[in-house]
Amino acid sequence: MSVSRRSRRPHRPDRPHRQDLYRVAVQHPETEVRFLMKCYRRYRRAWPTRLKEDFCGGAHVAAEWVTMGDEMRALAVDHHGPTLRHAERVHAPLLEAREGDLHLVCADVREITRPQVQVIAALNFSVLIYHDPASMLAYLRAARRSLSPDGVLVLDLFGGPGAMHPGEQTRSCPGDPEIGIEPFDYHWQQRDYDAVSGRIDCRIHFTLADGTRIDRAFRYDWRLWSIAELTELLRTAGFARAEVWCDRYEPGRGRDGVFRPVRRMPACEDWVAYVVGVR
Repeated sequence: MSVSRRSRRPHRPDRPHRQDLYRVAVQHPETEVRFLMKCYRRYRRAWPTRLKEDFCGGAHVAAEWVTMGDEMRALAVDHHGPTLRHAERVHAPLLEAREGDLHLVCADVREITRPQVQVIAALNFSVLIYHDPASMLAYLRAARRSLSPDGVLVLDLFGGPGAMHPGEQTRSCPGDPEIGIEPFDYHWQQRDYDAVSGRIDCRIHFTLADGTRIDRAFRYDWRLWSIAELTELLRTAGFARAEVWCDRYEPGRGRDGVFRPVRRMPACEDWVAYVVGVR
């Protein structure tokens, strides 16, 4: 596990790394890996062993995948060298003898199509960085080339009227004593939305236990793609099947949190869904 580039802006040791705060606030690697396994089992009725995590950031899903068994291997790809070097520092001591089973690559995800894998995960709404059909189609075609004949691609999307409204939401996070992170506040800001282009400007801020606020820890220039647009592009890219997974929503009760294949989604203010492309 190694990354070659050097960062020109070293991490400040006097406060938690933004990637660690992000992981504690929004990521659940064990749950995400279980969902990837569930998806694959539905379509192939077998257990996959080879994963590629695109736009991997801290590579927590890939690292969790490796821990699921001695035969598990993962490739984690991101274009940002400093982030990958932080991931290497985090995961190397935890994986110990299994360190070589997690391979970190600093590159454009569209450039890495070998070795082929059984599952590609592009989570945390990462594919929304592509603003036009040509760019999205180029990614989906590259992802299909990255998959073995029995492979599946798992993407996630969010949307609904609430996704188009500027505003900020704050919630408290419990911290992580094992890595020295005290409880902190997570702020999700939808700063602007352009109805013509579909582009949305989102930010993540953090407020630490001592009151220090980390503004613009993450900034996202995304396009809010519809599910119909993305499933059509998956078919254009050559995927044999494109299926949507969503949890059930009941007025007055909210969402049940159990994602399952659906043929339709009732209207609601906000939604999160997975789109699965089956090679």
